[in-house]
Amino acid sequence: MPYRLLVVDDEPDIVRILVTLARERGYDAAGAMELDEVLRHVRASPPDVVLLDLNMPIVDGRALLARITEMHDSPAVIIMSGWVDELTYEVCRRYGAADVVTKPLQIDDLFRRVDAAARVVTSR
Repeated sequence: MPYRLLVVDDEPDIVRILVTLARERGYDAAGAMELDEVLRHVRASPPDVVLLDLNMPIVDGRALLARITEMHDSPAVIIMSGWVDELTYEVCRRYGAADVVTKPLQIDDLFRRVDAAARVVTSR
């Protein structure tokens, strides 16, 4: 059974590219750009991993991170951000992020991290 991945970003091209790359790697992948869409995906077909852009104009990534990680059997959340400092790492860890990656993304490294997070979630 393939790992389920949800990509959340405010840039449609990033969502499209990451979903395509994930599917090529055998993931059951979907994308979302708005809060309602994200929550619908998480409730209807809970992903193993959520790739979440931290800084989006429509959705507060930190608040969304907190909502996702509070859910029963929550997925692993990997934060994506164009800039990351120690405070960002601390906030992400405090709210339950499994990992933090910086943009521009290094695709092979990103999917190694996604694989590792998915293995942890599915072994619970």
